[in-house]
Order: sequence, then C-alpha cells, then structure tokens
Amino acid sequence: MATENTFQDPNMWVIVVNAAREHLGSDAVIPELGPNRHQYRYFTQRLEPHLDAYVQAQR
Repeated sequence: MATENTFQDPNMWVIVVNAAREHLGSDAVIPELGPNRHQYRYFTQRLEPHLDAYVQAQR
C-alpha cells in the first residue's frame, strides 16, 4: 500500500519517471500517475522470478 501511495503522488511519480527516462526508448508512453495497487501487485507477481536482478538494478 505504501508503494501505491508513493506512485500515486504526482510529485514522486515525476521523480521516478525522470530517473527511469534514460532507460526508456524515445517512443515510451508514460502515464501521468504511477500504477494503482492492482497494477503494482500484478507487476510484482510477474516480476518475482526476476526479483534478484530487479533489486540489483535498483541499487
């Protein structure tokens, strides 16, 4: 729930998007708000097999 709240905060979402922008293609479509709780949970469940690599990339 805390992550959803963070991603739904427009100011925080700008920070997240700016940090990710260098890894996105020039044609990337970025939503104005981050994922809601349902979307975030779906993503993290799909990410589970790759969690170690994801955590390493965030560091």
